[in-house]
Amino acid sequence: MDDKIFVLDPSATCLVFDPRVGALVEWDDGVEMRSLWQASSCVVDDMLYTVDPGCSLKHPIVVYDPKAEERRWRPVYGVDLKKDLPPFDSWYDSKMANHGGKLVILIGSNPWPCFHHGRQDVWCVEIALERQGDDIWGHVESTTLVLTSRKWPSIELSRSVTL
Repeated sequence: MDDKIFVLDPSATCLVFDPRVGALVEWDDGVEMRSLWQASSCVVDDMLYTVDPGCSLKHPIVVYDPKAEERRWRPVYGVDLKKDLPPFDSWYDSKMANHGGKLVILIGSNPWPCFHHGRQDVWCVEIALERQGDDIWGHVESTTLVLTSRKWPSIELSRSVTL
């Protein structure tokens, strides 16, 4: 974001590397950002998006804008967990990617192998994003079953590549 590289280290410290300066420093404003930042986060239009499994802001997807006057997580409005998305046992195993300015989320239906009985589904959810004033609105454009397996697939990494 902002041509810098943000790092969440194992001690939950937020670090920022500015390649123009060549320095890695602790980011004082990172306290709020690291509260929901996780492996399932991604950047779209210089803003950090993540899944909030606990829906602490009453929305399943939240956004952090480091350029906002009030730096805090905000809900992505318009995405209804019950209406727009298939029922998932857990969002913790999801992975996000920026695909042409849209948010793409790969979600497994059961993240725990001990509870795996039979079929494991992996879904791809594509969400168009739109800024309306200070708010971000999402519109689920598609929800597609992309993999069904009797084994326990694991989503390790989700990235988009431009050639």
